Amino acid sequence: MTWKPLIAALALFVSSAGAQTLHADDSPRQFVQDFYAWYIPMSAHTRSEDASNIALKKKSSFFSAELLKALQEDALAASKSPGEIVGLDWDPFLNSQEQIERCVIGNITPKNGAFRVDVYDILGGKKDKKPNIIAEVKQENGHWIFVNFWNPDGGNLLSELRELSKSRRNIPNDPMVREGARITDSRQREIQGVAGTIALSSWFATFFRCTLAGHLMLVAGAKFELENLQHL
Repeated sequence: MTWKPLIAALALFVSSAGAQTLHADDSPRQFVQDFYAWYIPMSAHTRSEDASNIALKKKSSFFSAELLKALQEDALAASKSPGEIVGLDWDPFLNSQEQIERCVIGNITPKNGAFRVDVYDILGGKKDKKPNIIAEVKQENGHWIFVNFWNPDGGNLLSELRELSKSRRNIPNDPMVREGARITDSRQREIQGVAGTIALSSWFATFFRCTLAGHLMLVAGAKFELENLQHL
């Protein structure tokens, strides 16, 4: 019995199984491109709700559990404090406050078991010289997910969300408490101002008393000298 046919069949099976993750439709490039092909037109027509929040609802399976939770918590905090900036004030998936026309995918770099995908904006029909954002993706349970978004100039979305969450923990949640704290702080500054004015007034009063006392002593000395002269 020869093992060559069996080995050849096994090699073909292994090769076919591995090739399943290499199809164009399953690549990180295609995954990121498909997301932005849906997201950008949707964000252009969204007015009542942030486009990023809609993406979290409709495409929740596209994000890692950590990233999804951090973005949802940030969105919830923002909804509880209208008129205040307590969370992200830009689009986390576009890294911009402006609406773009479309995007194209650039280089893809493997890093630490994931892939970083350069995303270029198209504005005025022209491609930016550098990527506007870098999407970090990896495969999990047989499909691609976003695990982070990186700023080409430094920093990343997860780190920014952690810092915002940390800063929110130092701010009272109750608006009345925040207002009371603001009034108390303002009152304290007023009291400090009044105290400074009083201290300055006290200094001038002391200076005046000392000056007056000096003049009185000079007058008394002169009078004493004059009396002595008259007795001579």
